[in-house]
Amino acid sequence: MFTRSFTLVYLVSLMLYCGCEDPPSPSSMNQLSNDEMGAGMVLGGDEEAITAGSEQVGGELIAGESTQGGESTQGGESTQGGEAFEAGMIAGMEGATEAGTENLGGQMSSAGEDIGAGDEVTWENLFDPPSELELTNVTNEWASRSIEVSEWQIEQTIENFFGFRLVIISHRVDQLTHYGYVRYPRNYNADQLYPVLVYNHGGNQGHDIIAARHVGQGIADHCTDRYFIVGATYRGEVLRALINGQMMTFQSEGLRPDEPGYWSTVFDGDVDDVQHLLNGTLAQIPGTDEQRIGVYGGSRGAGVSYLLSLREPRIRLAAIYYGATNHIAPSIEDTIRGHIERGERMSGADANLSWEAAVSPFIEGQLSFTEARHALLKRSPLFFGSLLPLTQAHHGTEDGAVDVEHSRLMSSEMTSLGLADRFVYFEYEGGGHNPNSLEGSAARLQAHLCQLELE
Repeated sequence: MFTRSFTLVYLVSLMLYCGCEDPPSPSSMNQLSNDEMGAGMVLGGDEEAITAGSEQVGGELIAGESTQGGESTQGGESTQGGEAFEAGMIAGMEGATEAGTENLGGQMSSAGEDIGAGDEVTWENLFDPPSELELTNVTNEWASRSIEVSEWQIEQTIENFFGFRLVIISHRVDQLTHYGYVRYPRNYNADQLYPVLVYNHGGNQGHDIIAARHVGQGIADHCTDRYFIVGATYRGEVLRALINGQMMTFQSEGLRPDEPGYWSTVFDGDVDDVQHLLNGTLAQIPGTDEQRIGVYGGSRGAGVSYLLSLREPRIRLAAIYYGATNHIAPSIEDTIRGHIERGERMSGADANLSWEAAVSPFIEGQLSFTEARHALLKRSPLFFGSLLPLTQAHHGTEDGAVDVEHSRLMSSEMTSLGLADRFVYFEYEGGGHNPNSLEGSAARLQAHLCQLELE
């Protein structure tokens, strides 16, 4: 259901995976310096604060033109190394050093070795190398999930969204009502076929249809003007839309960030939500070309884009900004060890997700060892690289939220698989968790995504 708030002024909170920053639009930084970007451009759509002075477009007041100039409200570099999670997101550790062991009683260990009755595993064994059986269990579980479109409905239609048609969609996923949007190509003709680009947002503060505007902004006749743009909320989030001067919010059902169990759905349930919206778009909207599908996102949206690319074989290319690839990485284990043994504050979005989704529930007896391992591996694209489409990835060496190790590991893995030509990796010396700091990345992103039109 949606609610209305009669205001022209609202603030889109800058929260990213979960406390990180979205990538730029495919063209919004083209031929602009970082100073120019900071002065007047909006990156990725979700991180702007839209103010009064909204723009009248085609008789409909769609969204504000004035923004905070695209500057990160966290000073450019995410300070998420603990602050974003200290407000009640990290479970207490009392007694943690005494808990977190499990008698496997004759099961297979994470490395595929027989464990006899009476053998115990600790939280550290969650970070053992995966076995082939474990990886097969993950892909089998993905394949078993229903992706059937259910109760698809157009809730709102905006005929002139900055020159495009845009519809707000509701549908059902895992018995939950979910919302997203589809922006049509410019000069849409139902008898023609157009590429489909899925944009996955960062953070945990919901999504806004204004993000669809910034795809291709700043370049006349940009290729993405001729694409469908699909944007989903993740379960428990709100979709915001300023329509005819009225703020409308569409609340997707599901656990919210401050509710117990929320982290069990991050990445994993996110992909279910996006995949169902994509499938509905392909099935319900004429002109969508299932042979030309691309996906891109940053931070949390990068993780969702990686995993969607693994689970949806029709995706032809992906673009990734600072995405986590390995939730059993040594750096994550070290961070969690410091938290458990020395009470150190958790730092990094990657470590926090591993902690909240798997390690802490295992220590507290909420997940078995097998369940916790599965929770970590199904969030780790590194171990499924052979399933990736053509992918372009960007990462800065000074990223404080998602360590650059993740992209380096993926690049190395793709090379070892003989698939280096399928994974094009750009690393930016001194770059942080902010697209402004990854100089030249926007032009590379633009060229990469435009390949969909050339196929």
